[in-house]
Amino acid sequence: MLPGSIWRRGGLRVRLVVLLLLAVLPAVLFAAYAMVDARQSAVLDAQEKSARAADSLGIYAEHPIAQARQVLSAVAVASFVRHGSPEEISDFLADVHAENPEFSSLLVTGPEGRVIAGSVALPSLPDLSDRDYVRQVQETNAFSVGSYSVGRATGKPILTMGQPILAEDGSLLGVVVTGIELEVFGSFGDSADLPDGASFSVVDRNGTVLMRHPDPPSWIGKTVGDSALGELMLAGASGSSELSGPDGVTRLYSYTPVPGAEGAVFVAVGVPRSVAYASVSEVVLRFAVGMAVVVLLVTLAGWLGADVLVLRSVRRLVTAAQGLDGGDLSVRAGADGGSSEIGQLARAFDSMADTIEQRTAALGESEARYRTMVESSPNGIIVHQGGRIVFANREAARMAGASASADIVGRSVAEFVHPDSRDLILRRLEEAYRSGEPQDMEEMRLLRLDGSEVEVEVVSIPLVYGETTAMNTIIRDISDRKRAEEALRESQERSESAERLEAVGRLAGGVAHDFNNLLTAIIGYADIGRSQSPEDPVLRVALEEIQTAADRAAALTQQLLAFSRRQPLQPRVLDLNLVTESTSGLLRRLIGADVQLALKCMEGLWPVEADPGQIEQLITNLVINARDAMPEGGKITVESANVELGEECAHTHPDSRPGLYVMLAVSDTGAGIDAEALPYIFEPFFTTKEVGKGTGLGLSTVYGIVKQSGGDIRVRSEPGQGTTFNVYLPRAEKLVDWTPENRPAQRGRGEGGTETILLVEDEPAVRALAARVLKAAGYTVLEEGDPARALMLFDRHEGLIQLLLTDVVLPGMSGKALADCVATKQGAPPATLFMSGYAQSAIVHDGRLDLDVNFLEKPFTPEGLLRKVREVLDRQSDGQLGLQI
Repeated sequence: MLPGSIWRRGGLRVRLVVLLLLAVLPAVLFAAYAMVDARQSAVLDAQEKSARAADSLGIYAEHPIAQARQVLSAVAVASFVRHGSPEEISDFLADVHAENPEFSSLLVTGPEGRVIAGSVALPSLPDLSDRDYVRQVQETNAFSVGSYSVGRATGKPILTMGQPILAEDGSLLGVVVTGIELEVFGSFGDSADLPDGASFSVVDRNGTVLMRHPDPPSWIGKTVGDSALGELMLAGASGSSELSGPDGVTRLYSYTPVPGAEGAVFVAVGVPRSVAYASVSEVVLRFAVGMAVVVLLVTLAGWLGADVLVLRSVRRLVTAAQGLDGGDLSVRAGADGGSSEIGQLARAFDSMADTIEQRTAALGESEARYRTMVESSPNGIIVHQGGRIVFANREAARMAGASASADIVGRSVAEFVHPDSRDLILRRLEEAYRSGEPQDMEEMRLLRLDGSEVEVEVVSIPLVYGETTAMNTIIRDISDRKRAEEALRESQERSESAERLEAVGRLAGGVAHDFNNLLTAIIGYADIGRSQSPEDPVLRVALEEIQTAADRAAALTQQLLAFSRRQPLQPRVLDLNLVTESTSGLLRRLIGADVQLALKCMEGLWPVEADPGQIEQLITNLVINARDAMPEGGKITVESANVELGEECAHTHPDSRPGLYVMLAVSDTGAGIDAEALPYIFEPFFTTKEVGKGTGLGLSTVYGIVKQSGGDIRVRSEPGQGTTFNVYLPRAEKLVDWTPENRPAQRGRGEGGTETILLVEDEPAVRALAARVLKAAGYTVLEEGDPARALMLFDRHEGLIQLLLTDVVLPGMSGKALADCVATKQGAPPATLFMSGYAQSAIVHDGRLDLDVNFLEKPFTPEGLLRKVREVLDRQSDGQLGLQI
């Protein structure tokens, strides 16, 4: 029976042909059965002929073996052999060999198998006890046929045989041995009556070819025991099989043991399959041709008859149906009113076409309105059945990263759901399928075809699509909203952090100003007290403790000023590699032996413009902070590199500006910082260390130095993965003018003088201390706390003022304005030395002291005051200019 698909698609013509073929099928099957039976008979006949040929050739092969056996038996009972000397036996054997030239030689061995006489002269008497046919004679006391070998005397291939020499009591006296030259088998193979292409083979017990017709020389001595034919022959039974021979040709083989060879020699006759089955193949071919002609005639008759009887009437209806299927709704079958089944079908078709035309017009209008609405929707719309997308609008394709809707139709919905929420989304869709209720709107991440993600909102509504339930899912892209929300959140956090840090900075600057005035008085009077009480050890120790505490307070104040960016900078053009290397020795002493310090300085590093002292403090603070994060030891890496920050940095770090920067990174292998603590690590007094293990000002100092130098700092850290601080300083376009060797040298002790100094300081304690120290050094001091009264004091003074020592911040007037007034009044401007707890905009711009400004930072010691005053006066008298701190 033909497959159902051919029956359904073949049409009326094919069906009619099939019916005709089925009608003649019984006759064809009967004839085929007869041919199969005839073929089987022919095969059996060919096998019988082949078997008879094998038996006949086996009898031919027996003749030389039987003749040899007869000769060996006669030799074995001869008295010369049984009782003669070796010489007599050899002469006898030579006579027998001369009468039987087909033997290679005749040998007689003792019972143990060693040769004692022979028909040919031998250089030595060989031992044949290892030969299988000799061992078999020794074991059975009977005639034995051996296997293929090469004669030692003649060098020709032979088939060996042995006959026992028995005593009267049946014991073994020796063995008569000979070998038949294999040429005797070939003599009758050439005259054998075999079909064309047939082969005839003789093999020994080991499967070694003794003779093969045709082409015997190339086959003698080869082994066929491991082939299929060899295995069947060596099994020892007669039979026939169709198989591939040693030469690769498929033949009908018949095989049988050679009679009288004691199961040691076998023959096989092989007839090529084309020859063996020639007669039956011819009959089968004639039958096949006849059947093909019958089938062709039946098929042709059915094909032409179908066109005349049926197809002409149906073709008009088919053409009309094809036109309707192609979209031509005006096509009609044109029924002629006949009452036949085809006429009725044509009228029904025309009626159906009218109805389809009317409904299609209405449906087209509705579909056009719906498609316009769906395709123009700003939301993605998909319909999926059984987890597969069956419809998608343009916006859904765009969201999925496809160029057209067809690119995603047919795909699984699960492909577009992020793995983190895939199980939840699919479970809710399944619940919606079961309940038939709309799914609540929810947010999810949609996976695009390129692997990127899109934040979306989805809502799914069950509907009937075709004839089954489907799910209509509406997708809204909320990526812009999410980005805006995230940007707003980050902006608020950055703004709050910046406002918080700025407020703390203003507070720190204000506190530092007043606190530095107090520390100046404390440090100064403690120093005076130590110098004037050398004989009182208790008082001296107390004063030293006071000064130590004041120095620590001064250091904290300096850190606050650094954070608040109120320190006056003395910038130089630096190579950060030189600064890092110059501090490496100190850093290694600070971190201890259990922490490894590694420097990775990039060659060709760009220069930066910054205060070298501040940069050294920055590096030291970051390395100490890293050391404190590794109480059990670890590794700190300090590295530098040239980087370029692009426009994207302005979005992620609003404080950064695109451009060329030099990056200094300090990394550790410590415990890391919790995410909750990261936003606060640069705030003063915030610390994650244990109580008493840190002040919380190290990183805030670093933050202030970086910001005051025009740079940016970022931190990456994860608990257990260590921390990395990246400092970015703008590239300088000038040449490096600083090296570790040209640091400002520490001057000696301050010396006194006789110059007149106008001292203006609104803090009474600081003013009194400074006046006392200067007067004790020999200077003439005019002191005042109010700048207006100071100008009046200047006016009353007769003589020049060599130095104006003034605070920057004064009530009613800045120290800079006071200095300008004094210079105007005096005509010859005096040297001016400003002092302050923190720098003000009057003398500092962009964090840098103005040119030609001398500045003394509070708190200061009496020694520091005298040294600075003497330095400024001396430089003024020498006519030197330049910024000095």
